[in-house]
Amino acid sequence: MHNPEENGKSQLWSIPVQGGELEKLNIEIWGFNKLTVHPDGTRFAFNSYGPSLKQEELWMMENFLPERSTKK
Repeated sequence: MHNPEENGKSQLWSIPVQGGELEKLNIEIWGFNKLTVHPDGTRFAFNSYGPSLKQEELWMMENFLPERSTKK
């Protein structure tokens, strides 16, 4: 989420698919682009600028989904 009062900084949040509370991940990024989701949906990547705003960084998020229930 982007907060215009933060000089371009954005925050990453976890949003439960089945409802519930948003969770702030406390990761600051300086905007993002080129979001790509893996075909199986288990990870995604995007580009963002670090605090220097001079060099783009590649971010990858994985292992953030809850384990599936195996109950039958």
